Amino acid sequence: MSRLKDGTYQGSGTGNRGEISVSVTVKNDKITNVSIVDQNETDGISTAALKKAPELIMDYQSYSIDAVTGPTVSFQAVQKAVQEALAKAGDNSIFDKPVDLRHTVEDKDDNDYRYLDPETIKFEDSSDVLIIGAGASGLSAAIAAREAGASALVLGNIPPAICCPT
Repeated sequence: MSRLKDGTYQGSGTGNRGEISVSVTVKNDKITNVSIVDQNETDGISTAALKKAPELIMDYQSYSIDAVTGPTVSFQAVQKAVQEALAKAGDNSIFDKPVDLRHTVEDKDDNDYRYLDPETIKFEDSSDVLIIGAGASGLSAAIAAREAGASALVLGNIPPAICCPT
């Protein structure tokens, strides 16, 4: 017996710059399509999350995905919008299974890059661009520098509890 009614449903969640609206298609209790219908998030900062969120939700058949870094508010708004849309289709609890992406890393070279030994990290002797501040603007500047072919060094004051959990 199907828990969800087949069809296409709309939902919305609140991002950094207003509502993010999605369209979700369900067939045979499966999410077959998720698309962003409308959003006003900042280009360049939220672009990857808005592209990746629908893909991950369809791949893992869940709107409860953890460990996506970057524009977290935008990603969570898409999750909330999908959850709202699926609720209109019926009992959406089958899509509320937690997915922790930190444990889905493919081991391609026998190295676990999640736990680096600070003693073995090698740093460059010089950089074309030095950026002070690892917030959205600083990281955007680093991306722009790299895209222009320059090397970039970003210095920021990130609390150890955020950057380096033990």
